[in-house]
Amino acid sequence: MATEQRKLRRKWKGWHLAALLLMLVALAGLAAGCGGGGSGKGSTTQVADKLPEDFPAEPAWFKGMPKQYREAYIWAAYHHEELQYIPCYCGCGEMHGGNSACYYQRDAQGKVIAFDRHASA
Repeated sequence: MATEQRKLRRKWKGWHLAALLLMLVALAGLAAGCGGGGSGKGSTTQVADKLPEDFPAEPAWFKGMPKQYREAYIWAAYHHEELQYIPCYCGCGEMHGGNSACYYQRDAQGKVIAFDRHASA
């Protein structure tokens, strides 16, 4: 009976060791995947410091805004695709279809034609 118990304990320890190693490998993979550092599309690791070339001229009220507000507008200029799916929060009474419209007005082709003050409110 004692010999049987020893064999079971060895199997049990081996199983635990295998499960532990599997969990460590899974956690290492998860950590590598969440590490950021990539520069792919949609990456927010680098923030542009100026608006795209094809944007309209900056209005006077934009130039006088605090830095963090200007940075938000610049970020929004490069992330229209993501922002269009986030609900509007500017208090316009749901006039905007998505958060992107709180920053800029667009024409029928999607080109930015004017800045919108709603995101700064």
